[in-house]
Amino acid sequence: AVADLSPSEATDYLVRRRRDLMESRRKLDARLDEEQDQYDRAVAAATFVEGRIAESLEEIQSLLSRHPNDLDALNRLGRVHRLQGRLKDAEAAYRRVLD
Repeated sequence: AVADLSPSEATDYLVRRRRDLMESRRKLDARLDEEQDQYDRAVAAATFVEGRIAESLEEIQSLLSRHPNDLDALNRLGRVHRLQGRLKDAEAAYRRVLD
């Protein structure tokens, strides 16, 4: 128990414990971010297939706000813009995929 340690040992223990907890938190945050990305990709794909283009676009933009160079999201963005008749925007998205 911490109470049985000298003040110096207790401080060292608490510093190590805090560092370990911060590392665990960082790993958990990274895993949650990855799961959120997978969810957003799945929703973008499903809404696109269902013809709910505006919703698909929202999910794609959400992904791109976090990962501006995500090739799958950029390609899907080009497809959405093409369906909306926004050909210049579609071309710009496809160019980003190729760059």
